[in-house]
Amino acid sequence: MELPALVSEQIDENPDVVFAENNEFKKQLEDLRIEILKEQQEFEEKQTNVTEEAEEAEKAEQVRDKIEKLCANVDSVIRRDGTEIFEFVAAPINIEKTFYFPKADLTGTPPKVLMIDEKRLPYLIKISSAPSNGVWESDRITAAAYLMILKNEFGRQFVSDGAVIDYFGDYRMIRIRPQDRRKVFRAVRKIKDIKKGKMPREKNIFLCPKCVYREKCHVKAKTLFSKIFGEA
Repeated sequence: MELPALVSEQIDENPDVVFAENNEFKKQLEDLRIEILKEQQEFEEKQTNVTEEAEEAEKAEQVRDKIEKLCANVDSVIRRDGTEIFEFVAAPINIEKTFYFPKADLTGTPPKVLMIDEKRLPYLIKISSAPSNGVWESDRITAAAYLMILKNEFGRQFVSDGAVIDYFGDYRMIRIRPQDRRKVFRAVRKIKDIKKGKMPREKNIFLCPKCVYREKCHVKAKTLFSKIFGEA
């Protein structure tokens, strides 16, 4: 808190005139200013503490909500599939081990590799909520990529055709389809083209106006001619 503007202005411009005969008043005024500043600082610190306490309380509530959701998901899985999946998850054969698939130029580190019915399969951990049925398409493609890497590493006969995706305790077991593997190869080709400076031909979507590359991109939908003859 500052002194009244008029007083401060007089002190700054005419200190000798204002306080020539009253140095004691000047000292009292300065002490008062210091006391006001001290009280203001203490008040701001209290306000900061109140804000921090409120934020901590909100975080604690969020953690409680997540724990309750996790427990509900686990309970649902047990009622649906029993406890067997938890036994497999608790005893993985690999944890965050990196594998490489030269043919697709893929490197991946599955969170876990499980052994179910004497065959390996990737286990993915997702913090998002699960869809009402199955898994999200992007997660399916990621699982397909991990599965391809594992089959290259251990051999097709020793790796399952499925994967486990954990949506915060809600386990979903899926079978990887041939079209999922084709989507992986398609994604790899697009990434390589982008690294070479070639932008993929896609439809304009609602995110395009916010993209930092919008001036260089000039994306447009593929025509029937380009789909048939593969023109860039």
